[in-house]
Amino acid sequence: MYVCSFGALDIFYVVCAFYIVDYLNKGSIFVIAQGSLLITMMAVLPVHSYFINRKGHKPVYITALSIFILAILLMGLHTPTSGSVWVILNMVLMGIGISANNLIPHQLPAVYFRYRPRDEREAASRYLFGGDDAFAKVIF
Repeated sequence: MYVCSFGALDIFYVVCAFYIVDYLNKGSIFVIAQGSLLITMMAVLPVHSYFINRKGHKPVYITALSIFILAILLMGLHTPTSGSVWVILNMVLMGIGISANNLIPHQLPAVYFRYRPRDEREAASRYLFGGDDAFAKVIF
């Protein structure tokens, strides 16, 4: 999930660069738009983390994905005559949605590999064979 998440983000950044610079002819605001996207992503991380701890990963990820889809659809409404402020605000909205996409792949390994021994024997054997069960969980 980690590799797919950041691969998709890299492709998304390239598409946004093309869209803002070539389609909208707003190369002068490109740095501001991308900067507002990245700053919003970082600023919203604690908010997503708070809601993940209270509600769980799934509802937060679905909500953030919905916000991101809404921002993509709104981005399709922009034309070369659209105001620069609306493009920047749309990038801020995208940053709110993409932020969870960055956060959740970092949090899932801690949740997935949480160690819960079934009995004392398994707890004692964990010191000798630490990674076998974790590797099996990833494969199967």
